[in-house]
Amino acid sequence: GAVKQLEQNVGFSQENPIMELTYPRIIKQIRRVRPVLGAELYTPDVAFREHQPLVETLQQIQFRLADQGGLFSDRNDISLNLIYLALDEFSDLTTDLGRARSYGSLYLRIGHVPSDGVDSLERIYERLVLQHDRLNIRVNQLLKNHPNLAERAPFKSVPWNLLQSAAQTLDDEVIQSADLDTPWRDFYQRISGYVVTSSVYRDQILSLMQMQYQQERQAAADQQKWTLAGVALLVLLYMVIYIVDLREASTRQKERQQKEAAEAADRAKSQFLATMSH
Repeated sequence: GAVKQLEQNVGFSQENPIMELTYPRIIKQIRRVRPVLGAELYTPDVAFREHQPLVETLQQIQFRLADQGGLFSDRNDISLNLIYLALDEFSDLTTDLGRARSYGSLYLRIGHVPSDGVDSLERIYERLVLQHDRLNIRVNQLLKNHPNLAERAPFKSVPWNLLQSAAQTLDDEVIQSADLDTPWRDFYQRISGYVVTSSVYRDQILSLMQMQYQQERQAAADQQKWTLAGVALLVLLYMVIYIVDLREASTRQKERQQKEAAEAADRAKSQFLATMSH
């Protein structure tokens, strides 16, 4: 039902050539995704490889749209930090959570963790912890430089503990579990919940960016109006000055003509008197 609704909702994709070209491919990829776990092959990468290509396609589209809009070359420091946080950090975050979900679900499904699986799980756990620390360091630095963000979602819920919680879930229910008695579907849904939370955070960050750009656009429009008003005022002032100068020039010309006429009359009178005296 959801896929059918996506297929029908094509109006927005026609407004952008990138989406218009890639949207049909996205729908095909969604239809090809199978609900596999890999238990029949004891291969944890099966589930990850089944979903990851679609995730990567969506991430690539996000980067292409951001690049198309010139977001990576934005001179606004806060906008630039937000776009890298939303698309860069959260892309790695989603990949790590996807691995934790596929590996953990498989081993809970088959009921044991092979020796090579232990190493894989520990690497995933370490990646999640590292990502948690790195993400919060970056967010705290952003809030230090732009404290007004602390009042807006998702930053008002900092520190973000979803990666730490996901790592703890993986450790408690799979890595350190003696009997692996957690139903794999429960684990799968729990980790999926962390993925959804990260998506909500990312969407909220992008919403902040949208508001930022709308404010900048309005400010630019207001500035343009003031500029046009200023130009109109200058033109009006120039016209007034021109008219005044024109009147003054006309007055000076009349005065000069009157003076020249008076001087000419005086010369004529002098010549007449001189002639009469002879």
